[in-house]
Amino acid sequence: MAHLIRLVKYGNDWNDNELFAFNISTQDVDAARFFGVPQLPANTVSPVILENVQRPFPPTVISKEERLSFQYLERANIHDKAAVDDFICHILRMLNFDDDDRSVFTRKEFPFTMCGSHVGVKADIVAIDGHDPPLIVQLDRVSAVRTS
Repeated sequence: MAHLIRLVKYGNDWNDNELFAFNISTQDVDAARFFGVPQLPANTVSPVILENVQRPFPPTVISKEERLSFQYLERANIHDKAAVDDFICHILRMLNFDDDDRSVFTRKEFPFTMCGSHVGVKADIVAIDGHDPPLIVQLDRVSAVRTS
């Protein structure tokens, strides 16, 4: 196994043999165990957002946060990568990932050591405060080929 040529590929493209070769295993755990707390915090997302896939028609009155959620979602549904990033950032802010000293950034670049070399990594979205490990969101790069 030491002489295998290992190619770079997305994590969801790895097979069981490659996971074994890198000594990577997975475990299914519930949310409380994953986050290391006995009980997750109460949901703070508006029921209007949770119960609708599109912006409700008038006379329903919605808040700015709700309006933005539906606008970002509508734009993200047309598969515009920038709109998807905006939607995810909005969700993270709605869930208070930008509280305390944390901030949410797009296309944040930071150093990373890989195979003994120092490289620059650019994450699509990152919530970082400088103390805790960052929350990194990396979207799959899916290309569509149009034929006519």
